[in-house]
Amino acid sequence: MNNILNEFVGEIIVENYTKDIILISSGQAVKYASPEHIKDLIKVLNLLIIARNQQRRSSAYREAYSNAVRRMRLQLKNAEKTHEKSLLNNSK
Repeated sequence: MNNILNEFVGEIIVENYTKDIILISSGQAVKYASPEHIKDLIKVLNLLIIARNQQRRSSAYREAYSNAVRRMRLQLKNAEKTHEKSLLNNSK
């Protein structure tokens, strides 16, 4: 079970310190908060939710998935905000 969490959370959210380039689940390097990055975050979030919902309530596995879902939602929210800001800056 930990291997699944490491695959989804550990390797997908690999980013450098400047947040310019990020490695998505396909292994492709894309710009942070790009449409491809956001699409990948949504895909991973949906997979985590499915995996979480397959676990028994109150189990340690479900709690671990719930924490991963929470963190992924925060990543998605931050990426979407960054993307919106970049669109506003580019339109000026």
